[in-house]
Amino acid sequence: MFIGTCPHCQHSGVTTRIKTYPVFETWLACGLLLLVFWPVCWVPLVTDTCKKTEHVCTQCEEMIGDVSPLSDCCVKRMG
Repeated sequence: MFIGTCPHCQHSGVTTRIKTYPVFETWLACGLLLLVFWPVCWVPLVTDTCKKTEHVCTQCEEMIGDVSPLSDCCVKRMG
């Protein structure tokens, strides 16, 4: 993701590095899929929208923002 200026180091034109990792919601989705249809219980572990995402500045290595898992699941897009 490209941002104008990092709020920590004030470097302009920064591209963020993205880290994704499973959290409780990811494992909960795996458990629910295990109960419903076990052959696809691994899907939340490889789907980025089911994992927490952190955006880190490539210059100062500080976290700029994060996205919760499944946060865009039920969002109605306007426009």
